[in-house]
Amino acid sequence: MTRVRTTIRVLCLVLLVALMAVAACENRTGKPDRPTVQDKLDEAGLLDENRPSLLRIGVYDWQPLLGYIDKGTGKNAGFDVDMARYVAANLGYDGKVEWVPLTSVADRIEALQQDRVDLVFASLSITDARKRDILFAGPYLVVGQAVMVRADLVDKIRTIQDLKNPRYRICTSTATTSERLLQERDIPYQPEDSDLLCFQKMQKGQYDAMSTDRTVLLGLQQNDRSKYAIIDVKLGIEGGSTAVERIGVGVQKSNPALRELVDFYLNKSYLAGRKGEVTAWDEAYTKHLADLGPLKQPRPDDPPDLIDSNAKYPS
Repeated sequence: MTRVRTTIRVLCLVLLVALMAVAACENRTGKPDRPTVQDKLDEAGLLDENRPSLLRIGVYDWQPLLGYIDKGTGKNAGFDVDMARYVAANLGYDGKVEWVPLTSVADRIEALQQDRVDLVFASLSITDARKRDILFAGPYLVVGQAVMVRADLVDKIRTIQDLKNPRYRICTSTATTSERLLQERDIPYQPEDSDLLCFQKMQKGQYDAMSTDRTVLLGLQQNDRSKYAIIDVKLGIEGGSTAVERIGVGVQKSNPALRELVDFYLNKSYLAGRKGEVTAWDEAYTKHLADLGPLKQPRPDDPPDLIDSNAKYPS
């Protein structure tokens, strides 16, 4: 009887080991327990043989430091452009990008809605209002709002109260965080279609000051540092809008898989940076925005958990 029991136990043990081996084999060869990058590329339509060979990315071509045309090479350059190149390369479009120039604040949203671009990298701050029209990946940059004044007024315009003085003409871009902040502060202002128009009119003496992202102002100021000064005023108000801009990537509302892919690679860069590695983000920031002071890449809001077994490009 003892021998029979021993034999049964041995057989049970052999059967258990066999079942575990089968399960392990199925786990290796069966369907992954979470989506893969390849799955998302397919869902996003990027593997469709009939789609255009170039990834269409909307960028500014006039915004110093962020998105502009390099006079020496004639090519698109800037922090936003470098980040767009990093994402495009990881999506399989290394060197295969159609840069679509954007002209105004509203054009960034319309270009996505009208299917003129696949992605937008153009100082596009993440807001609840815009989330009704497009999807956002990121943020990939977090910066504050600021005010730039004519240098001859730097001692006269220093506070919120100074900005409220009707003698000073202030400009901002329409439908932006800056506009909302000025409204909440009861600061008189004139809206324009873009920061470029604000600055051009400021150069002509039509405005005394303008408000937008600090990164944008830093770039515009480079046109002539002797004529313009960036001042620190706290535009945020308790119970109102924050004076911090969270810059993200615009994606068509109809393509959540593409949004996930962009977030996946932004998060990959973020995690690499946390480990002390030099990333594409670090290189772009050092090259274009070092004057802002030390900053780190922010973590994307909603990075997906994907399997990436064919990673070709470093973070």
